[in-house]
Amino acid sequence: MPEFRAAETVLGYAPLPDELDLWPALRALQETGKRIVLPRCVPDVHGLELREVRDFDRELAPGAYGILEPTDGTPVDLAELDAFAAPGRAFDLDGNRVGRGGGYTDRIVKREGFRAFFCGVGFDCQVFPKVPTEPHDVAINALVTESGVIRPRRPAQTP
Repeated sequence: MPEFRAAETVLGYAPLPDELDLWPALRALQETGKRIVLPRCVPDVHGLELREVRDFDRELAPGAYGILEPTDGTPVDLAELDAFAAPGRAFDLDGNRVGRGGGYTDRIVKREGFRAFFCGVGFDCQVFPKVPTEPHDVAINALVTESGVIRPRRPAQTP
């Protein structure tokens, strides 16, 4: 996608077994010189810290929910992010995304300073004509599935 080719700093995720495996894409982006950032969960404040990861094999360990996350790494400010690839449970053709219910992703996108291209990542079977939304939900700019890129019928609002 042009948005990821143009990005200097990309926020990704460590996939759970039922999520699309993002590791090949993250490694490929890193090989082209992009900074790769992954979240680290801070459960007591129900938030995420963003950390740069240079070595996926040495700098990650299971975190609070058993998800691989940076053990240390350089903190990254939201304003440094150019693109954000986020998983979801369901998506629709209007750019709506349903996550796991914790609100972690929506809180990142709504924080002051976030300006990155927000891209959902999922499987074709997770795309529906319409998914339920709540007022706090943030629409994605695009969705990537195993079949390709889906651009929403309505453009996402810039946070």
